[in-house]
Amino acid sequence: MRSRDGFTLMELLVMIVVLAILAGVAIPKYFDYSERARISSTAYSWRILTRALNQYIIDNSGTIPPNVNDGLMPPELTPYFTLSEYTRTPPVGGMWDYDEWSNFGGGGAGLIVSVSITQSPAPLSTFQRIDAIVDDGNTSTGMVFFLPSYPRYTWRVR
Repeated sequence: MRSRDGFTLMELLVMIVVLAILAGVAIPKYFDYSERARISSTAYSWRILTRALNQYIIDNSGTIPPNVNDGLMPPELTPYFTLSEYTRTPPVGGMWDYDEWSNFGGGGAGLIVSVSITQSPAPLSTFQRIDAIVDDGNTSTGMVFFLPSYPRYTWRVR
């Protein structure tokens, strides 16, 4: 009788097929989890920034900080959150922006104060998922909306 020191070719092929099936199931789940984590993290950061802005407005009797360039935050807001929260790239890419428009959209729409994400490579579906967490799930209505003329995703604070 001969002793077996290894696996047969058939046993190795079966093992490779089983591992391929497991990888085929696990890899898409991993990417879905990481996408959901990015979306949740963006929604959380956005919520923190808008709450800080609201708190500033309340503490200062309705005074609104002045508009600044993209990627910058008015210095008046620094006591309300850590600056690193705002200066780092949002989890969905792009950069944060604070805006104050006295006559939003022309036609006397009134004062709009917002925190936006500009230049994000994320698709519209990502922002719809963020919108579903923080607002109404429709990027054309509600507090979170897409501004194609600027292009940015904006959370209207006031």
